[in-house]
Amino acid sequence: MDDRRFLSSSAVARQLCVHESRVRALAAKGRLGGQKIAGRWVFDPEALVDEKEAPREGGRPLDPRNAFALLFLASREEPNWIRADVRSRLRRRLRLRSLADQLSRVRSRALRHNFRANDAALRSIRGDPDFIKSGVSAAREYGADISALEVLEGYYPKRKLEKVAYRFALREVPEEQANLILRGIGSDIPLRRAVMPRAVVAADLVESRDQRTRRAGQRLLRSIDAR
Repeated sequence: MDDRRFLSSSAVARQLCVHESRVRALAAKGRLGGQKIAGRWVFDPEALVDEKEAPREGGRPLDPRNAFALLFLASREEPNWIRADVRSRLRRRLRLRSLADQLSRVRSRALRHNFRANDAALRSIRGDPDFIKSGVSAAREYGADISALEVLEGYYPKRKLEKVAYRFALREVPEEQANLILRGIGSDIPLRRAVMPRAVVAADLVESRDQRTRRAGQRLLRSIDAR
C-alpha cells in the first residue's frame, strides 16, 4: 500500500474544519470513506470528495433497527422486529421523500469492514447459513448490471463476525484490496435469509468507492423509487 495516496485523520479534520475526534467518530460509523489500517484511520481523498459532495438530508441518522426497517419497507418487505406505529411512520417517510434522498440516514445500519481473506475463509463464510449476501454478491439477484466474482459481500451477526475475523486472522485493508466485505447485524435485528432485500443491496452498492458499482446502485435505487 502506498501511504502517500491516503490522508490522515488530522488532515481530514483540517479540511472539514472539525476536531480530529469527530473525524474518527464519523469514520467508525462508516462515513468519510475511512479505513482502519494498522490501528490508525486513513482516508482516500477521492472517497472524501464523494462524501463532501453527496447531497445530505437534514436530521440525525436512524438507529440501526429503524434504518434496516426503512430499507425493508422500501423493498416491500415487512420488518417484523419493530412496532406497527414505527412502521407506519417509516412508510410515511417513504411517501414524502425518495429513498435516494434518505441514504445518509440509513448508513448507520451497520459498520462496514473490508477484509483480505484466503480461500478457506471465503468458502467457510459463503457456505455459512448465518451469512446473508448483499452488495456486489447479490446485485444480479435484482438485475443490477454489476458483478465482482472475486469479492464476497454480505452481512453477519456482529458476534459471529468478530469470531470469524479472529478465526481466520482477517485483516482490514483499503476497499480496492478487499475480497471480503462484511457488515455486522445486532442481535436485536433477527434476520435469517440468503439474500438481503433489494433496497439494502442498492444502499450497499451506492456506498462503494468504485464508480461503476455506485452507478449500478444508483440505477437500482431509481427502480425502487419508481415502483
